[in-house]
Amino acid sequence: MNNKIKLIAYPLLAASVMPAMAMEFKASGQLNRAIMSVDNGKSSDTFFVDNTNSSSRFRFTGVGEIAEGLEAGFIYEMEFESEPSLQVNEDNSGGNTNKLEERLTEVYLKGDFGQVNLGQGNGAANGMTHNSLSGTGVASLLAHYSMIGGGVQFQEDGVASGTSVRNAFTELDFESRYDRVVYTTPKIGTFNLIAGAGRKSDMVYEAAVKHGAQYGFGKVAAGVGFSQEKVSGADDNETFGGSAAVLLNSGFNAAISYSQLSDDSDKDAKNIAFQIGYKFGNHATAVDYGITEDLNLKGDEGDVIVLSYVYKPVPWAELYVSGRQFSLDRAGTDFDDVVALLAGSRIKF
Repeated sequence: MNNKIKLIAYPLLAASVMPAMAMEFKASGQLNRAIMSVDNGKSSDTFFVDNTNSSSRFRFTGVGEIAEGLEAGFIYEMEFESEPSLQVNEDNSGGNTNKLEERLTEVYLKGDFGQVNLGQGNGAANGMTHNSLSGTGVASLLAHYSMIGGGVQFQEDGVASGTSVRNAFTELDFESRYDRVVYTTPKIGTFNLIAGAGRKSDMVYEAAVKHGAQYGFGKVAAGVGFSQEKVSGADDNETFGGSAAVLLNSGFNAAISYSQLSDDSDKDAKNIAFQIGYKFGNHATAVDYGITEDLNLKGDEGDVIVLSYVYKPVPWAELYVSGRQFSLDRAGTDFDDVVALLAGSRIKF
């Protein structure tokens, strides 16, 4: 090959190789703002909040093929919650926030073997308690009901009890986001197996089984998980639970969630949630009922009922309203109920 041919051939060869080795980069995110009104039995307040069900955030992602059948990628996601609906209350409308916080900072490899994620991200079992096909998650995430009004305190005879809604209600959804390594198998029929280990203040171990499939009658999503968090000088924190949801072709849907936390105390906290909904066109509505037992104190029982509606005219925009009433039964007390109303919009970009 003479020099002239080489000068032509080498750039053409490089150009043919580069697209296969290039990384696809994307920037995306969302804003989720709402008006929240709460009544604790003594007084009522209105706040302009960031909806903690799905906080305002932005992310950068990249993925590319590094070898035949093998992809590498990254996810970098940050959130900025101004007045989070989980935290604002009568005494602190700012909720101790208005700061940039990391959600996901991870890299991954994906191939026929499955996928391995390394860095800060979701634990292997995170999310297994809120499988729902109702389409109302932005307004009311299954079993995560204290995301709205969670900072408000229960009142007794006009006096704050010191127990907030989020002290008495929780989803017990495993270990959320932390520094870990997670392995997800490829689909085994309609199932994925997930396992991971990481570190918070001490070591955390998690495992889960996830199911999702389309059937003749409709769609099913389900998952079950287990996590163990080591605690220095005490018994381990162990969480077990899961959820299942079905969406019929008619639009009717239902879901159920259960989780339990065992720790060094003499109580085992439990959370149970039920949901019935209906989807039609761009509309979705649902009724939820949740029970949390023995979370703040042994013998506590919290009950919550939630009504939600979501309108999604296009894939990137949602309008929603939701109302919920929290009740807490505790021996020797007579707490007033807490009522929270939410109306807002999530816009994705």
